[in-house]
Amino acid sequence: MLVISRTIKYKISTIINLNITRIRHQYIGKVGSPAFLKAVEMMKNRTKIEALNQVLQTLELGFSDLVEEAARYQK
Repeated sequence: MLVISRTIKYKISTIINLNITRIRHQYIGKVGSPAFLKAVEMMKNRTKIEALNQVLQTLELGFSDLVEEAARYQK
């Protein structure tokens, strides 16, 4: 379970880094232009990815806490 989540986290962070690099060096143009709309969409997607990363971290911490508690009760 943890191996899969680390792989997903690596892929998500790679996508975020690629998107940030592209946005920083690209002129987005006037409001309403296709380039501007694309930049807004990319920022929205990046925000969603960051939120999913936070959820993933919270779930991993919760899982590790459950494993620790289960180990304590088994002893």
